[in-house]
Amino acid sequence: MWGGVHVPQTFVSSIRGVLRDGKSHIISLDDAEGIVKGLDSYVIKKTVDTNSGKDVQIVREPVDDLKALFQKFGRDFVVQEVIIQSPDLMKINPSSVNTFRVITYICDDQIWTCPMVLRLGRNGADKDNIHYGGFCVGVKEDGTLKKTGYSEFGDSFDAHPDTGFSFERYGIARAEKLLELAKELHARVPGMGIISWDLTIDNEGIPTIIEMNTTGQSSWFNQMVNGEPLFGDNTPQMLRMIRKG
Repeated sequence: MWGGVHVPQTFVSSIRGVLRDGKSHIISLDDAEGIVKGLDSYVIKKTVDTNSGKDVQIVREPVDDLKALFQKFGRDFVVQEVIIQSPDLMKINPSSVNTFRVITYICDDQIWTCPMVLRLGRNGADKDNIHYGGFCVGVKEDGTLKKTGYSEFGDSFDAHPDTGFSFERYGIARAEKLLELAKELHARVPGMGIISWDLTIDNEGIPTIIEMNTTGQSSWFNQMVNGEPLFGDNTPQMLRMIRKG
């Protein structure tokens, strides 16, 4: 837990090839293999120069050659717990952990939020990224879903194509808290002007950080599925700031 937010437990991480355990102690390769070998399931993910659901693997079976698995993910990766999402999210799509994309930005000495979306996996995929075959549905400020979701190619869905679950006016418990939560999180790292947060609600109803994106952030799908400009009334000011660099 971090300030009332569930942060997935880290078992092993690698930063530029330096291996660490969950308490940030530097460990050997043998130690890292021993830790991971004792886990029933875990997520391993590359942490640098990756996007769109690439370089993420959920492991639920023993791996014979863990050294090869680590090498596959390069010098920068993390091994973390598997998150179980809330029943409200599970009803819509159980194949992946479905996440809310909340973008926060600083303008005129305030932290603002952009229109929020819920990302959903489909076709049995274990990832919800829109470039991985998933799609997005707009989320109102009260945490209820909008009527129609869209894929990256503009395909529209009023219900999940696999489960048949209808989106319009469906409320997800505690989703309305995520906008203020993201602003509180951004306030802890004010040196960053814009951050894209991937958040979910876990099976205990606790807001959970899946990922914090600080470079290569996508803005188009938040605008497309909500039918609103990313920065709303702050658009002229933000464009001036961006042009100045």
